[in-house]
Amino acid sequence: MGVDYEEPFEPTGWSWITVFSSLMVQLITCGLCYSAGIYQLTFLDEFDQSHFRTSWIGSLLLGCTAFGGIIGVYVSRNLSCRTSVMVGGFVSALGFGISRLIWAHWLLYLSIGVVGGLGLGMAFSPSIMAVEQHFRHAERSFALGLAVWGIGMGIAVFPPCLHLLIELLHWKGAILILSGIALNIMLCGVLMRPPPGGKKNFVPFPLFHAPLLGNFNFLILMLSNLLWSCSASIIYTYLPMFAWEHLSEHLSGPPAEETQLDAALLVSIIGISLFVCRTLFRLLQISDIFVNLLCSVGISLILTFIWPQLFEHYSSMIAYCLLFGIFAGFWPTFSAHTTKELIGREYASMGNGWLALSIGLGCIGGAPLAGWLYDETNNFDYVFYTAGGCMLCCSCIMIGAKLIGCQITAPPYGYVGVDRRMVSGSTSQSTSYSSVSRDRSEKEEKDPRVCVELMLTSV
Repeated sequence: MGVDYEEPFEPTGWSWITVFSSLMVQLITCGLCYSAGIYQLTFLDEFDQSHFRTSWIGSLLLGCTAFGGIIGVYVSRNLSCRTSVMVGGFVSALGFGISRLIWAHWLLYLSIGVVGGLGLGMAFSPSIMAVEQHFRHAERSFALGLAVWGIGMGIAVFPPCLHLLIELLHWKGAILILSGIALNIMLCGVLMRPPPGGKKNFVPFPLFHAPLLGNFNFLILMLSNLLWSCSASIIYTYLPMFAWEHLSEHLSGPPAEETQLDAALLVSIIGISLFVCRTLFRLLQISDIFVNLLCSVGISLILTFIWPQLFEHYSSMIAYCLLFGIFAGFWPTFSAHTTKELIGREYASMGNGWLALSIGLGCIGGAPLAGWLYDETNNFDYVFYTAGGCMLCCSCIMIGAKLIGCQITAPPYGYVGVDRRMVSGSTSQSTSYSSVSRDRSEKEEKDPRVCVELMLTSV
């Protein structure tokens, strides 16, 4: 496996078509993944299973999307980003399409969760990598910023639309529509034409670089990302369910259909807040320690310890969603900056496989853990205290690592106690790798490309 260091090209009209195609891939992928709470509401009623058993559908979809990203990067580096996106679109459409024929909830684990998730993951990261190939260093950050707008847009648009589709067409009709939407990812892949000319210089850059597991700072990153993804999995899965039950029981008047739509709109509010805040944090590049504390530990404390008061009324629920959206928008930028400080940009790219693995495991384990807690206690308090506790822990871990790391004398650039010859496997390749590193170190503040996959898996 290798990373290609291409000479940047002058952007063309087709470059911006690639940006738009990437935005649409992000929109569809995140819209389908983060509608986990709507799946939970629907399938819980349809199959009459426990929260624990039903939650595996959404959690596997989220987790396998992270795992599929690893496959997508491998395919992109050995074939092309376009190929990975097209194959991912077909596989995800197949997974959702065959779900219409399903008669048991556990089969949805395989169709939506595994097949659909792996397909979406194969399209997700390569769609961003395709944008990178088209732009120079100075323009790449702006183009990537436009592409990742699709993340918040998808979370904002899909949940209420999916709920309305289920009301109109039953879940089997709605899932067929989702399959058709996923198939559009293939069309987006077709439009991602690689830039003309240019010679690729491949340098070995493994996604799973085993020596990194011996580095304490890297293990800190893995743990914090696992806890973050665990909390996100719980909130996206159980927020609509809790809101629907609370509104149905404590608010008089509206029928169940309207309360379910209100519950779905809460996820949309998270998406809007995430969209705005992620854009602001990306543009402002805030690294002040006070802002980091406020947006991570501060918001985590609020969401963990006073969340019952935030769920007394629908307006309070909106406030909860806005705060969580701020946290979700802040976390990728914060995580990327902290990663650069702890292990360096080049080694962050080499550890993306391990980071994606930890994030996928957190997504898969979070919602079922919360479902088990609810089945045992019949109380959502423990569910959201668990989610808030995970957010608080990952925030404290990252802030602590950032503060301690700033006080330690920094080692040579990118050094994590690993012999560079172990990276490439040969002295000649190691020399080539070192020369590339020196050339790139001069541009490191302007070129975010090696952190892109890390930032994506931190969504």
